[in-house]
Amino acid sequence: MYPIVSIIIPIYNVEQYVRQCLESVIGQTIDHSLLECIVVNDCTPDKSMEIVEEIVEKYRNEGGSMQFKLLSHEKNKGLSASRNTGMKHATGEFIFFVDSDDYLYPDSLKILMNHHLQEPDADLIMGNHYDELNNANFYTIKNAVTVRYMNLLFFGKTKKNSAWNSLVSRKLLVDNNIEFVEGIYFEDNVFNYQLIPLIKCAIIAPEVTYFYRKNPKGIMLAAQKEKVEKVVNDNLQIFALFLENLKGRCYVGKSIATLDKSIILYDYIFRNTNKIRDLNSVNNRFTALRNQLLLSHLYHFRIFLLLLSMMLVPPLNRLTKCKIFRQNYVKIVLVFGLCAIGWDKVLSVSNLIHNKLKLN
Repeated sequence: MYPIVSIIIPIYNVEQYVRQCLESVIGQTIDHSLLECIVVNDCTPDKSMEIVEEIVEKYRNEGGSMQFKLLSHEKNKGLSASRNTGMKHATGEFIFFVDSDDYLYPDSLKILMNHHLQEPDADLIMGNHYDELNNANFYTIKNAVTVRYMNLLFFGKTKKNSAWNSLVSRKLLVDNNIEFVEGIYFEDNVFNYQLIPLIKCAIIAPEVTYFYRKNPKGIMLAAQKEKVEKVVNDNLQIFALFLENLKGRCYVGKSIATLDKSIILYDYIFRNTNKIRDLNSVNNRFTALRNQLLLSHLYHFRIFLLLLSMMLVPPLNRLTKCKIFRQNYVKIVLVFGLCAIGWDKVLSVSNLIHNKLKLN
């Protein structure tokens, strides 16, 4: 019997958290014969894998029916490579990523699978999660939301912000050769950017199915000098990648994702100017990418997206430093995003009429 869900857990330097993570997987109330758990050891230097092996051996000895695959890299390759390794060995209908410093609630996978059964054509089922740092649930919805207009997964109350805590169709990933970009930070941003336009139907569950722990060793929290330039360069790389693919389906959503990335990058550069060696070069690259974004909106006659992106141009870019702006950024984007979606429909009708007149 093939598993329905392939749970993928990368392991690196999580000795403090991995027991709780793995025991939360073993503690799932869904039929364990429907699950496989793929653990990828990314050459962790601590005792994380000893803990994993101890827990898995105990589970097997007790007759557990969940399949476990313990894989190892020959050298440290990073989170993206570990997830990719896990995907290559997965056999389930759905992929489910779990970060090894987080954990699941007992009914998490049962809840998500029940939502899938109610909407069988969904190729993405997203759970709600509790954010430890903000002491709040990410989604504020009370009932399950079915999304068929994928722009809405890029912003607003239905935004998808991570790779974990989602059942994702493995067939969709395999058929479209979607993998994580290796060697960069913020790999989830690129993964979602590639994935979302391909989805036909998504479900967002109101139930909390995941505990997200903000690791104090995280990239944005630990701004050591040696990491700052990599964070900047990786963000610039992602900014450029988004712009290269700013076309086709989900133009509005992808534009807002690009804007989000540029504002985060601009803010990070501003806060770390004294830690960047070639600041002029970085600023020039950022300016060139920003201009490319504005020109794209101008070329495609996307008025509302152009107006929204103007906040990156001096002196309007000072707005991004204002407390009021930051507090209301999500609402501002939502208003402009919805207007942009409406304008998209106007442009579509206009093009349709134009083409018909041309044929006549």
